Amino acid sequence: MTWDRGYPRAVNLESGEMMVVYYFNCADDAVQCNGGVYHTAGTVFTP
Repeated sequence: MTWDRGYPRAVNLESGEMMVVYYFNCADDAVQCNGGVYHTAGTVFTP
């Protein structure tokens, strides 16, 4: 994995939780596509 993370966006959910969506790059992925495969992910934080 690389340190390439980007464009995080956070939203407050009606439940009081916060969701952050971002992308990350896996440079050591078996499929090579211009420096690695990019993935979109999301994390939900609960207070």
